[in-house]
Amino acid sequence: MGDLIPFRRKKRKTWTKPDDYGHVLPTNAWRGAKPGKPLKKRLQLWILPILFVAILAWTYWSALPQRATAPDARSQRIDPPVTACGAGPAQTCVIDGDTIKVGARTIRVIGIDAPEISPPRCVEEAAKGLAARDRLVALANQGPFFLTGTGEVDEYSRELFNLVRVRSDNSLQSLAQEMIDGGFARPYAGGARRPWC
Repeated sequence: MGDLIPFRRKKRKTWTKPDDYGHVLPTNAWRGAKPGKPLKKRLQLWILPILFVAILAWTYWSALPQRATAPDARSQRIDPPVTACGAGPAQTCVIDGDTIKVGARTIRVIGIDAPEISPPRCVEEAAKGLAARDRLVALANQGPFFLTGTGEVDEYSRELFNLVRVRSDNSLQSLAQEMIDGGFARPYAGGARRPWC
């Protein structure tokens, strides 16, 4: 039959040979170690932290006041004088730090929340509310400003607008941002409001 050549099975490399002791082994070669989690499982572990960070980012950005837009043909110009409501006759008056009346219309300033005057939750909020109202009256009397935005209506039938003034250098002054910068109001994008007491 001829000479038979013995078939030599190739030995599989293992990490248990004496020559391999003392070497750093990959984790999947450790005795008793379980194989690594598949990619799908690892991705599932990251979904919750990524979702949490996305919600935090969305909450932060949505709490910022909406950027005031430049006046256009739909914008309404409001001229001084502006008074506090109840302080005398005026076409335009300020109810509180985030609400004004223009004739029979009630305008809610977009992007801010100011302390309440009527009714306040505590004496401290009442004092802050009066200060915020007076500050908005002062800002409104610095010159003509515009109601800009879509004029959507909220659940209290108030029209939602930005209050914007065009400065002499053609830059925009947001009265809402001025209220925030002065500490008379907070950024607000809807939902639950933080107490002022």
